[in-house]
Amino acid sequence: MVVKNQKLSPAALSAGLKQKSQTFARNFQNVCAAAKEQGFSGIAKLLWQDLFGGRSLSQWLYLIALSSLPFILEFTSGQEQHDWLGLFASWTGIVCVILVAEGRASNYLFGAVNSAIYLILSFQASFYGEVLTTVYFFIM
Repeated sequence: MVVKNQKLSPAALSAGLKQKSQTFARNFQNVCAAAKEQGFSGIAKLLWQDLFGGRSLSQWLYLIALSSLPFILEFTSGQEQHDWLGLFASWTGIVCVILVAEGRASNYLFGAVNSAIYLILSFQASFYGEVLTTVYFFIM
């Protein structure tokens, strides 16, 4: 069913936002309870299994080949000084995309690290549009 030009009243919008925030709070509490039940070692084992378990040879080669590109480009550029933070940001971004394509939950860890680093780099370079976009992605 397609609804065109449907305008929500402020009350309906408020009710929808309230329901979504309650659902988010409930889901967040469930995740926290499950994490507490697993403990740090249980979470580390799950993360290790998600990152390294069940990966075929072609997936390993694909991951290594693509994630090594930033290092190859950085060290063959002929520069004396290296941008280590930018290098790490590009590496985590590539690994995150590969993990998303494979459907692995550990992509969230790499995506959060990538967004945080990119936020810092964008702010330092005064790219405020990128800063706002990255804040959005980091929260999401």
